[in-house]
Amino acid sequence: MARRKSVSVYEQANTASVNDVKRYRVGAYLRLSKEDSLTGTSASIDNQGKIIETFLGINPIEFELVETYVDDGLTGVTDDRAGFQRMIDDCTARRINCIIVKDGSRFARNYADCEYYVEEFFKIHNVRFICLDNPRVDSVKDPSSVSGMQFHFTNYFNEYFVKQTSEKILQTFADKRKRGEFIGAFAPFGYKKDPGNKNRLIIDEEAAVIVKKIFDLYVNEGRSMRQVCMELTGIGIPSLLQYQRANGQNIVPGNIPKEYTWNYNSIRKILKDERYCGHMIQGKSARISYKNKRHVAKPEEEWDVVYNTHEPIIEEELFQKAQMLLGRTTRVSPVGERSKYSGFLFCAKCGYALSCKRSNRSTKARGYVCKYYLMTRKCEALHTTEATLDERILYAIRSQVVLLSELEQVYNKILSVDKSVDNSKLLQTSLEKLQKHLQKLEVKSHRLYDSYDEGIISKELYASRAGALSEETESVNAKIDAVKKEARQSKQVKQNTTNYLNLFKKHENIHEVDRELLVALVDKILIENINDVPRLSNKSTKKVTVVFNFQDEYTALFRFINENKLVDF
Repeated sequence: MARRKSVSVYEQANTASVNDVKRYRVGAYLRLSKEDSLTGTSASIDNQGKIIETFLGINPIEFELVETYVDDGLTGVTDDRAGFQRMIDDCTARRINCIIVKDGSRFARNYADCEYYVEEFFKIHNVRFICLDNPRVDSVKDPSSVSGMQFHFTNYFNEYFVKQTSEKILQTFADKRKRGEFIGAFAPFGYKKDPGNKNRLIIDEEAAVIVKKIFDLYVNEGRSMRQVCMELTGIGIPSLLQYQRANGQNIVPGNIPKEYTWNYNSIRKILKDERYCGHMIQGKSARISYKNKRHVAKPEEEWDVVYNTHEPIIEEELFQKAQMLLGRTTRVSPVGERSKYSGFLFCAKCGYALSCKRSNRSTKARGYVCKYYLMTRKCEALHTTEATLDERILYAIRSQVVLLSELEQVYNKILSVDKSVDNSKLLQTSLEKLQKHLQKLEVKSHRLYDSYDEGIISKELYASRAGALSEETESVNAKIDAVKKEARQSKQVKQNTTNYLNLFKKHENIHEVDRELLVALVDKILIENINDVPRLSNKSTKKVTVVFNFQDEYTALFRFINENKLVDF
């Protein structure tokens, strides 16, 4: 008869305890943000993994590691993290029922997220949560540790730390922007970061040639943005995205098609970028908060603009011409080219643009008709030819040049005498008076407080007089700001007037109207029928009104002459 093996009472108890232990399927979560990496190796991914691995090695019966979830270089402010979300999905699918992290800041730096997952989500899905340090938390062995004051306080501190770090980084960026230092991840097309100073832009000669060609085609050759795209693609110039990707700028992650053509948005983006004039424009948008990555546009007056920070690729005059053309509605004519008058002609009666029509198919001569009339027949059957326009526009420009030459003579005579009104001196005198007044108010304010502090006047009387002084001080400061603003504008009047006159003088010997001439001098051209004027044929007489650019400069010049018309010269 076989002898039965005897089992001691101790062995029986030990076997029973092993079988009764609940075995948890563990998901280890590791995270490191860019900010955390600055603090040293104590928070590194490898270090977190080793700490969790050591804990699991001490408790091999209770825990089985199923998956390790890693988010490297991602902030814990939101739960929008690939590894984190995969872990949560596995909790829902019951693939894991225990989560272990090194400390609470690795799990989340958002107080609300941390509280939701630990207090609600994990309890609903029967998931055990273990935090090995700072503070030590175990939702099964020590349920009170999850709801304890130390855990809640640590969560608050983790979020506060991110807030403070974010504010410091944003302030650093703001200071750099105000100094005109470039802080973008990638340099604008046409430039590259200086190898010796990543906050400074230098010209990328190869890309700069493409930028210059785009401006030349659009402004000087009168091409539409669609035509510019087609020409660049047609001659095999790499697209904006292709060029950037080839030079290591992974702006748009993912696969890039082998044949990537130029598009409208890329051309428009380049044409509107003032940085090509050598100016640094940054801070056009801002994040909603340190918790939200979404950006919102900022008003233009809040942008950070610093002039002449780097070498320009495009001249200021050419850039401004491009901006003027971008604000116009232009069409490609039936003969396949954009008319030189495209975007300039408008019906004086209804305000609609004039459409270009081919007057004679054999000669390809162009004519222009009111677009609103073509669509509704509610305006006049306005029609004019390009030859008529050339004649009228040429006469108008020559007349303007003659007028401005006469005004320039008067302007120069006024400047040559000492009796002319010197607006800058008047403004400086006014500013000095206001600043002296402000100093007197500050002295009064100090004396008033001393009187109150010494018990000479009552609290009520002090409050009343202090309020009146404060209002007067605000009023004086507002006047000082207004005078300073006018002084800055006054300084520019002479230079703007000189530039304005020189621009028209460049065209005093013109013999024909071309696109470049119109872009430089003309704002818009208004066409209307004059039916009450006697005429020899059935055709209505056309009135052509040319509205020139630089109306503000023209008004300033006229005002200056009128203010000094009594000066004896």
